[in-house]
Amino acid sequence: MATAGENLGPVLLKSMWVGVAVVSATMVIRFYVRARLVAKISPDDWIMLLAYALISTESGLDTAAVHNGYGQHQWLLDEAHVSPAAKWNIIAQAVGILGVAIARIAFATMLMEILSPQQRVQRTFLWIIITSQLLINFSLSILILTQCRPTQKLWDKAVDGHCLPREVQEYFGFMQGSTSALTDLCLAALPSTIIWKLNMKLSTRISLSMVMGLGVFAMVGSIMRTIYLTRLTQVDDYTCKSNRAREYSTETALDETTYLVLWFKYVCPGMYSEI
Repeated sequence: MATAGENLGPVLLKSMWVGVAVVSATMVIRFYVRARLVAKISPDDWIMLLAYALISTESGLDTAAVHNGYGQHQWLLDEAHVSPAAKWNIIAQAVGILGVAIARIAFATMLMEILSPQQRVQRTFLWIIITSQLLINFSLSILILTQCRPTQKLWDKAVDGHCLPREVQEYFGFMQGSTSALTDLCLAALPSTIIWKLNMKLSTRISLSMVMGLGVFAMVGSIMRTIYLTRLTQVDDYTCKSNRAREYSTETALDETTYLVLWFKYVCPGMYSEI
């Protein structure tokens, strides 16, 4: 629990921007390999670039929130900073949720490319994942930003208006977190069933299956975000209480995007050359 003078903002910023730096370097390497060595930039690359842009935007928004006092107890801030801190953080939540979902979709799209037309069951399963991730996460992002009328009441409780009961966001968030964890598990397990049937060396199949099985860490991240979800809907001392959840949420979101990009970096060039 935060002490009276504790500022959790710098911890959040450190975890976010270290992750963004790693992702940025990996993205540059990835596109260099795909454009210069493989001579092919695929749809999953562009989708992953969109995910990178969204999560980088989330980090920028959370940085603005921290500069306005996010991470400190609300009663330590002057009125001019409380609303902006909450505002930028709430918008960051909506953007970050979309970013992680798009990263999952990018990976599912990459798997679609290595499936043969005869593998209809796997293709259908991946389309279900892509569609559900779009619908559920896009809906949650809209809910976060539209749960109050007028919208300004989201971050300024002094404004006249009304908001949906906070349980609505909590229940929807629990559903989104549960489906995300299940999706992460499926995306970690499914590649092994595909790779094992490809015409490549046994050692290559084993190493690729192990690398792509790292999706279990994304599943752990989704579970952690779901467990800490209730803190994101705290209305008293929002700038401090919700920060613990944002610390886990942003850190695991960046971790997920990082290893997804690493999968693309290490898997695709070598994989395509052996298929």
